[in-house]
Amino acid sequence: MEDKRYDPFPELVEYFYSAVEKNFLFLSIDLGFQEGERIIDVGKGNSTYDKATFPQNIWIFSASKKYELKGESFEISYGDRESFIQIIYEKGKTKYALWQIYEAMGIERTVISGSQFVLNTAFMEKILSDIALGLKKNISNILPISKNTEKIIQANVERIQLEWKLKEESREIETAIEQAANAFREKNYFKVVAILSKYEGKLRPAQQMKLAYCRKHLH
Repeated sequence: MEDKRYDPFPELVEYFYSAVEKNFLFLSIDLGFQEGERIIDVGKGNSTYDKATFPQNIWIFSASKKYELKGESFEISYGDRESFIQIIYEKGKTKYALWQIYEAMGIERTVISGSQFVLNTAFMEKILSDIALGLKKNISNILPISKNTEKIIQANVERIQLEWKLKEESREIETAIEQAANAFREKNYFKVVAILSKYEGKLRPAQQMKLAYCRKHLH
């Protein structure tokens, strides 16, 4: 029996464009957004999508379609290495993922674009339909985006960046502690000091004591 958990990428790309044009039709019909072309990038830069020339054996690509109105736009895209669907709002040099806007405005969402692999047409239809329904419901509250919403988005970005930095630093410290433990067993106190001194003030008490002990025994 054929496994329909995964559909071929050429079929997925073709379906993506059709599903976007169907589900996001309200942007042009109801709100006057100008519907853009079907754009594809298979590693050679953006070009107009042509089903007849789309490579049959490819897994890295980016398919997109944009809707524009008076300097504002929504771009729906599919592909990249993770086969995600994304929707990006753009005005001038400002770009926000739709989920960032929802988060900043406290709008509940059932789907977070960009969070899931989309590898079959049935799931793609559900994702695009859910995103479009949410946007249609909330677009009158979203546009125009207020300065306060932009400030909240930026604060959220900075918070996420700080959390990521702290997690990375925590992993680095744990690696350093393990390396220092190996050096300590070898009585290589110089190496212990070199490893742990970088994180002085951020170490647990036991590691601070080990650092002090090794410094003392260097002299």
